[in-house]
Amino acid sequence: MAMASTEVLSGPATDALGDRPSASIVILAWNQWPMTDACLRTLRPTLGIYDEVIVVDNGSVDETRESLGLYPWVKVVRNPRNRGFAGGNNDGAAIATRDVVVFLNNDTLLAGRWLDQLLVPFLDPAVGATGPRSNFVSGPQIVTEIDYARHGEVGLRRFVARWEREQPVAVQPLHRLVGFCLAVRRETLEQVGGFDESFGIGGYEDDDLCRRVHAANWDLLMANRSFVHHHGHATFDGNGLDWRAIEEQNRLIFEAKHGTPTGPSPVPSVPSSVVTVQPRLEPGVAVVVDDRDGVIARALNDQGWTVLAMAAGVDLVAELDRREPRPSLVVVRGPDTAVDRLDVPVIAVGCDVPGADASGPAELSGERWLPEVLTQLATTHSFGGLMLRCREALDANELPIAIEAVRLADELRPGTAQALNAMAVCAYVAGDPEQSLAFVRRALTVDPTFQPALDNLAALSPERKS
Repeated sequence: MAMASTEVLSGPATDALGDRPSASIVILAWNQWPMTDACLRTLRPTLGIYDEVIVVDNGSVDETRESLGLYPWVKVVRNPRNRGFAGGNNDGAAIATRDVVVFLNNDTLLAGRWLDQLLVPFLDPAVGATGPRSNFVSGPQIVTEIDYARHGEVGLRRFVARWEREQPVAVQPLHRLVGFCLAVRRETLEQVGGFDESFGIGGYEDDDLCRRVHAANWDLLMANRSFVHHHGHATFDGNGLDWRAIEEQNRLIFEAKHGTPTGPSPVPSVPSSVVTVQPRLEPGVAVVVDDRDGVIARALNDQGWTVLAMAAGVDLVAELDRREPRPSLVVVRGPDTAVDRLDVPVIAVGCDVPGADASGPAELSGERWLPEVLTQLATTHSFGGLMLRCREALDANELPIAIEAVRLADELRPGTAQALNAMAVCAYVAGDPEQSLAFVRRALTVDPTFQPALDNLAALSPERKS
């Protein structure tokens, strides 16, 4: 069942949706009836005629027990006590009868053909599990650009319909899928033995399951055209649980089984629907490299910028870090491989420069181009602009905005040392030095010479603690 060597797969044609496997949808409920009610209400119109829905009442003491009777099409498993995420979902899967078991959080809202798109990949017998995209999820499944938050369920339905149409790639292989909505072939689930119930209330059991599914040579795919709205942590928060502490305890269980994860988990943030990142580029200090005739400096001065002129070949990373106030723009003429290591916007003039966010004309016959480029950088999500926004947000004590900015930057340039190091700073500010150290070490595996990460490693390493 080996995955093809391609990074991204095209996926089945749209007309194959009607041929997709049937699903047993398992929803775990522990109190929070309004959430479960909304989930079931939006789920029903999206089901196929052969799909079944199983709700596991995991020891609820609110109106969940009585209110589930309002949905006669739902099979109900009643647990007298809370058996945790793994135990409750295993109970639901035990009575599942369809081809694929979809584990779905009760704090989700469904629309469009999310389920069809999630199930079609299983027509390939090598596929063991799939997961959708979402507004609140860690890793590559996250969608940050959503526009339905103010328009309720109507807005969600419109967004999902547009999202599905606009995705050119149906599926993408991953090694980890998040359990808020996780579809697993029933044969695969039986082979690997379901969720490990030693994880208790919840946390890391989805990572553990994905590890075992992958180890059993099944493919895991992200279904790009499937989108599920997720409130996030609703059960934990609604029942007064410290999910961060529980997650940390379960991380130790996970590492005892599998060793240290290949990379740190993203730092938790508030849902992206309530975080607004406003990239901006106000006049400040600009570094200009190789400005032979002074035309770039004059154009920037006219826009209100203070200019620091530097010669070609200068160590830009070191120069930016030692300047106070720190420059917030670099304009470079000629090739300079260092610019793709910078965490500020870059304008490359006269040639293509790796990592540049914008390009000026080859001939600087006039100065009208600069205001236009600066406006573009201020109103678009350039990598450097987002990294600068992260730094500004941290300085202003706006941690959720900082995290969202660096996540957007990582989407533009996945896996850079700058973004990983910035996430390390976010983790440290969030009070998680171990997570911060993990991000720093990962940044240095990408670029062992990246000085900001080296400085952070020196500050965070356990052997430096007295």
